[in-house]
Amino acid sequence: MRIFFVVILLVVLASCNPRKALQQDLTGSWQVYKYNLHGADATYLFDSLHPGYTITFTNNGQFVETDTSGAAVTLNAGTYTFKNDNQVLALMDSVAVVIDSVTVTTIGERDYTLFDLNKQTVQLLTDTSDTYMSKK
Repeated sequence: MRIFFVVILLVVLASCNPRKALQQDLTGSWQVYKYNLHGADATYLFDSLHPGYTITFTNNGQFVETDTSGAAVTLNAGTYTFKNDNQVLALMDSVAVVIDSVTVTTIGERDYTLFDLNKQTVQLLTDTSDTYMSKK
């Protein structure tokens, strides 16, 4: 009987991992349905710059951003993690740029405050923008 309770306790503790729950909610493809820049609605601007924008998160910490400007184009790809007690989503990517025939790779990190993440919608906040997304 004790072994049964220990097993149940371990299952409950394992399922209470907030980072894993966030990752499960985030996994999938997302599209922007509203974009505010400096407090004003800039959805039309975002859509015109990134038509068909999609960001896809995997359950192993990878992401890919694409849009359909021309053919489907990969904008960024990299890894993601949660920081600051799982309140911040950090996207890390590397970009290779050719400068004077030399390829230079830069590594970037973008941090977004997570707000209202559930299985269907999420709001990502920065100092200047609010991005509202829904699952595809």
